[in-house]
Amino acid sequence: MHLFKLSHDDIREILYSLLNTEVDEDGYTICQYGICKVYDDYCITVNYADWSYERVYYTKDENDTVTLGQRVPVKIVDVTEEEAAALDKIKGGKDSFSAAAAAIEELEAQNQELNTKNTENLESITTLNTERDNAIAQLQEVQAQAQEAQAQVESLTKERDELISFKKHIEDEEKLSVINQYVGKLPEEVITEYTNNISQYSCEELDMHLTYKLKNAHPEMFSLNNKNTQGVQMVYNPEPKSGIESILSRYEKK
Repeated sequence: MHLFKLSHDDIREILYSLLNTEVDEDGYTICQYGICKVYDDYCITVNYADWSYERVYYTKDENDTVTLGQRVPVKIVDVTEEEAAALDKIKGGKDSFSAAAAAIEELEAQNQELNTKNTENLESITTLNTERDNAIAQLQEVQAQAQEAQAQVESLTKERDELISFKKHIEDEEKLSVINQYVGKLPEEVITEYTNNISQYSCEELDMHLTYKLKNAHPEMFSLNNKNTQGVQMVYNPEPKSGIESILSRYEKK
């Protein structure tokens, strides 16, 4: 444990011995350097040979071992208090100028950084605007396709409805043609009943129901012994038709 601390006087003596290491033939120390001032980390020395001054830095470790460091030439100025005040003012102005210059440099660096960030932000905004415009264009294209598809659906629906209406008209005409074959042969109320309910029967069903009604009303017309029987004539066409011709033949106007 270290019990004592070196004072500036102690350090002065140590520095003096470190600076003046040469001895004469009698063993006395040759005084080459004098110490003017001692500070915490350096001292001001004078070289008696040419009366030049130096700032000699030193370090002190935890064991109070002092080691010399860098030596910098300095000037000792002999001035009055007023002159010293003027010099301090000039020094303060230089310090203020240096501080202002440093502040300006820092502001310029910050401004450059902000400009860089601003440029990056502008590039990001441009990219986002481009992506937004592309998205809007795609949306408009999809909407146009949807409108076109909707128009096609409406057109096809209209065509379907027209075909359904046309088909019903043709079928109703065919059904009326079947019913007309029994006009004058069946009571008018029977003809009226089946005409009003024509949508409930197919041509085959109408023919079957009306034939049954006719058989019940005039059984003699279906007697094999009655040569004057005038039944419903059935037409048979032996010529075969293709599938589509068979379907279209049902809608041929007779």
